[in-house]
Parts: sequence; structure tokens; C-alpha cells
Amino acid sequence: MPLVVRKLIVLACGMLVLAACGQQMQPVEISVADVSKDGLTVELVINACVRDWEESVEESTDSVVVGYRITTKTGDCGFSGVITLATPLGNRVLIDEYNNEPIPLTPWPGTTSDG
Repeated sequence: MPLVVRKLIVLACGMLVLAACGQQMQPVEISVADVSKDGLTVELVINACVRDWEESVEESTDSVVVGYRITTKTGDCGFSGVITLATPLGNRVLIDEYNNEPIPLTPWPGTTSDG
């Protein structure tokens, strides 16, 4: 096999390895959350250009801690993810795992806070 072909094969394999590495997931702050009227569905808004994501949800009697880890992309930005809770949010505090702060809540679109 000619040397030029071998070099091209090595270069192509190296590019594949680098492409497979990709970006590592990074934690990100959640901007706001919309809560459904029944309190079971929560839409979480992130101001980032999201390519891929992982979420974590830990429910307790006093709080719900939510975390997102993302890889970013260029182009169309803005992201919202929807989680379903095991029990309604009720009076529990929704906490962002990123900064351990309460996430601002808004009513689900098309509903009002007074029902």
C-alpha cells in the first residue's frame, strides 16, 4: 500500500476518534419553570443552544431538585424540557441543582395562577 494512502487512513482514523470524543456534558442554570394546573408537569426553560441533554429529578416532601447537563451547539437556540413528577409540586420548592437556588415559577401557558 502506498505511503500516501496509509497516511490518509491514519488521518481519517484520527479524525473519527476526535469526532467520537465530542463535548462533555456541562451543568446549566434553569431560567424559569412553567407548572401545569395539576402540578405534575413542569416545563423547564434553559437559555442555551442545546445539542444534547441529560436531566435529573429528585423529589422529597419539601422540595424537587432538578438538574440539566447539556452539550451546546450553534444556530437555533433556546430549549425547554418537560418533566413529570411522581406527585404534584404543591407547596414544595423547585430547586435548580446548578446553583441550589429556587427556580422562578410561572403558570402553565393558557392558565392563571388562581385556577
